[in-house]
Amino acid sequence: MEKRAFYDLIKEAGVKAKKIMVVEKAVADGLGMDIDVKNSQGVLVVDIGYDTTEVSILSLGGIVLSRLIKTGGLKFDEAIRQAVRKEFNLLIGQKTAETIKKSLGSLEKEGKGAVVYGRDIVVGLPVEREIPTDLISRCLEEHFNTIIDSIKVILERTPPELGADIFRHGIYLTGGASQVSHFSELVQQATGLKVNRNGFGALPIQRVSLEESDRILRHAFDHGINFYDTARAYTDSEEKLGHALHDVRDQIILATKTMALTPEGIRADLEVSLQNLHTDYIDIYQLHNPTFCPKPGDGTGVYETLSALRQEGKIRF
Repeated sequence: MEKRAFYDLIKEAGVKAKKIMVVEKAVADGLGMDIDVKNSQGVLVVDIGYDTTEVSILSLGGIVLSRLIKTGGLKFDEAIRQAVRKEFNLLIGQKTAETIKKSLGSLEKEGKGAVVYGRDIVVGLPVEREIPTDLISRCLEEHFNTIIDSIKVILERTPPELGADIFRHGIYLTGGASQVSHFSELVQQATGLKVNRNGFGALPIQRVSLEESDRILRHAFDHGINFYDTARAYTDSEEKLGHALHDVRDQIILATKTMALTPEGIRADLEVSLQNLHTDYIDIYQLHNPTFCPKPGDGTGVYETLSALRQEGKIRF
């Protein structure tokens, strides 16, 4: 139903195209990580998104096996909120939990806890608490293991010939939530396979200096990472990406987001993002958690604005 609805949406949009083709998300993930998905070799891609995680085996340009589970970044955030509430009688918001999740790796390196502000359940007043990083790591383990179990299930069902390819090349992780500290190490320990992370989420550079982010980003680029996913509303990662990688713009894929839902707001946000990233165009421009699905002629002008920006060459997809 979702595929048919999307197909009809594009068809009715008046796009001058002889043929409309739908690309499976897992295949698009592989292409975005510069993987040759058309050959006969097997590729294991794990995409950990906001709501779901998809584990897929790709070969010959298609999906051989796939498994979708309702575990993602949102579940990680909720686990942190519940752990803080249980341990400290403290209520924190989702944004605070997300910030803790993103900064876990850097806090561990510095040997510090996460300082948060929330409401004490007992007295009902706002308080400050320092949350130890080991508490955060423990509360995320259950969801990490759920994803790892799904990876194992897919590996058990993989044909032997493709399994040999995966053993040689390893697992490819993508999606913003795949950057959470310790996850890739746990996957490697549980499966015995090399873990590749060709997609770079903005999480590792949000709480570090410009100099440190330059070092991280250049190291990532020098070691084969060419896809960078960022945002602007709640982070300075656009500026840091633009500063570090402006001289290799033609060799990387950039994705960013807007929280705007009006034509004026979308255009304004895009112009700021282009300036921050030192580029003339964005490869993938996303609406961040929209409250509706933009459609041609729905009265909002959002769909028409995005189409116009693509025609102007300011966004590719």
